[in-house]
Amino acid sequence: MAMPVEHLLGDVSSETETSATVALRVAAARQLQMRRQGKLNARLTPSEVTRFCGLERESRVLLGTAMSRLGLSARACHRVLKLARTCADLANEPQIRRIDVAEAVQLRALDKLTC
Repeated sequence: MAMPVEHLLGDVSSETETSATVALRVAAARQLQMRRQGKLNARLTPSEVTRFCGLERESRVLLGTAMSRLGLSARACHRVLKLARTCADLANEPQIRRIDVAEAVQLRALDKLTC
């Protein structure tokens, strides 16, 4: 599922966040990660990814499709899961949602294009 252009580029009609607001969300997400698992998402081990980055069926299907289409390795899959966990944390969501997985996959696809 592709992210809407408005989401990626910012909808002109919506209010934009200031740098200070974004900084507060990032700080809150980092604190949440430290409370939940004692480290930042980027530092999770494979077993911790399994423990803290669980997906509902719909999100697992999306990730599986993305892995096949993009040719993602297990290591890349774990990176996507950690990024999806971070997206959920930034949105202050307790569970990783489908939209978090979609955003993480989009970012990973962009990363593959630049490598």
